[in-house]
Amino acid sequence: MKRRKNARIGFLADWKNNRGVSILVSLVLSVALLVAVSLAVYFFSFKQTIKSVDYSEKIYTQSRVCGNINLKINSACYRENGDDSIIKLSLMNDGNIPINGGFLLVQIIMNEKLVDVVPTIPYTNVQPFEQTETEVFYDNKPDAIRIIPRVVQGDAVFCAQNLKSKDVDLC
Repeated sequence: MKRRKNARIGFLADWKNNRGVSILVSLVLSVALLVAVSLAVYFFSFKQTIKSVDYSEKIYTQSRVCGNINLKINSACYRENGDDSIIKLSLMNDGNIPINGGFLLVQIIMNEKLVDVVPTIPYTNVQPFEQTETEVFYDNKPDAIRIIPRVVQGDAVFCAQNLKSKDVDLC
């Protein structure tokens, strides 16, 4: 039996006359893959934030941990830049307890009434006697804000005692 010079072996013989994937199909597949990966990253980061929030936690006003927290708001300013509206915060932890709960809750005050509570960006921690800056995404300029720190020492607690308001200026 003679063997042909250009004969293909195995499964490659079936693909000899097939054409490649069209440009339109490859574009649709690429966009679908990009959307899937983007959604996966978004939901992963959202899940991490929700996991650190655990809404079953209580906001404590009296706690031995909360008594040693002294978080000051040095400055708060609102900046609107197209789609990005943020409140920039400069914070100082004058207490001897690290504020290590991963984020802070910011109470939004308008017309001397509490209208909303929003978290800061994830992984906002303030060590004792340390100053830090963080941001809060919010659509409207509030009149003032208050900060509720989240502390993890055994259990995670929100400490809502001795809250001080700070007027919000324009950046």
